[in-house]
Amino acid sequence: MKTKRTIKWGLLVAVATAAAVTAMSGCELAVEFDRSKIPQEEAGLEDGGTDGTTGDGPTTDGPGPDSTTEAGGDSSTVDSGGRDSATVDSGGRDSATVDSGMDAVADSAADVQPEAATDAAGEAASLLGSGAVCSGDAQCTSGVCGVSGTGSCCAAACSPVGSTCGATGCDTSGACVFPSSSTTCAPASCTGSMLTQASTCLAGSCAAGVSAACAGGFICADATSCKTACSADTDCASTADYCSNPGPSGTCISKGAAGGTCTASAQCTSGVCGVSGTGTHCCSAACSPTGTTCGATDCNASGACVFPSSSTSCGAVSCSGNTLTSPVCDGSGTCGTGSPAPCPGSLVCASATACLTGCGTNDAAGDANCVTGFWCDGVTSDAGAAGACQASQATGAPCDRNSQCTGGCNVTDGGTGTCL
Repeated sequence: MKTKRTIKWGLLVAVATAAAVTAMSGCELAVEFDRSKIPQEEAGLEDGGTDGTTGDGPTTDGPGPDSTTEAGGDSSTVDSGGRDSATVDSGGRDSATVDSGMDAVADSAADVQPEAATDAAGEAASLLGSGAVCSGDAQCTSGVCGVSGTGSCCAAACSPVGSTCGATGCDTSGACVFPSSSTTCAPASCTGSMLTQASTCLAGSCAAGVSAACAGGFICADATSCKTACSADTDCASTADYCSNPGPSGTCISKGAAGGTCTASAQCTSGVCGVSGTGTHCCSAACSPTGTTCGATDCNASGACVFPSSSTSCGAVSCSGNTLTSPVCDGSGTCGTGSPAPCPGSLVCASATACLTGCGTNDAAGDANCVTGFWCDGVTSDAGAAGACQASQATGAPCDRNSQCTGGCNVTDGGTGTCL
């Protein structure tokens, strides 16, 4: 005889399964549950009764709250006092079964599985696709809503995030959105004379800025910028440049080669402008000697040193008889010894260092200032010299003294004669 109590399989699948397994294994299973914990509609008998009578089995009566139905040694017990229990004894005999245990499990699985599959399908259908507006990761098929759980559903998690160039969200196609190349991620820097532009974002990474020499050949003004004008040669990056027109409009220009025009030595590659740094042309090298009578005075357009010519006197002059010796420059910076030369105008020395510039009067005293074979005419020259030495005259020329004639004068004292 069977006692059948129908309870919704969704709550008793585990109980029915355990009962069936126990029945097959020859063990006894006691199942106990608290009726008060089961909603009334789920705990009700198949026919809606609560008095221990099944809808399709015989009524079990008893003097007390419990009732027992037995058949061939099998038994099932229903405790109606708020707690039910069932005992299945399968010690090799036909025992009371919980209505078709194995069939119940199968029936329950058939009922539950389609329902679970339907629920899963419905849940999947309700998830949002890439690009859809969302407010939480769980709403998206990818499980990723933006970069912080809001925005639009991403096709996949974005990386990197949280940095200056990191993803800020996802677009309507689900692709990650990163800051544009106009976003600065590292400041510009300047070292020596090299300026590195500010780094900008590129597809999620911080792309290093381009490095280049400061414009105009200047050096850095500070840690992030270059100078725009020079006030001294040291403001120019290259030692081959110098600062022209120092100040707000100062520019760095290349130093001049040998022969180039200059006004200061710093403007020349050789470091030498003339002989004192204020010449007219850059010298190939420093000139020597300088500062003496025959020393270099400048450099020419080819960079060569310029020295005084050989017409420039140098050293001490000496005069003896009618011979004057005057040292002159040799044109290469040296003072030569000079060559002895007769005093000009056929005059004799006026002193040990100079010649006379005129002979004086037209008489024997004046004649003594002239070399042999000349006489003094006493005539003042246009240059202001008193008397000029004239060559002795030939035979027949008028004369008044012997010095005027090559062969003497036939005149008596105080008279006028002719040259013999």
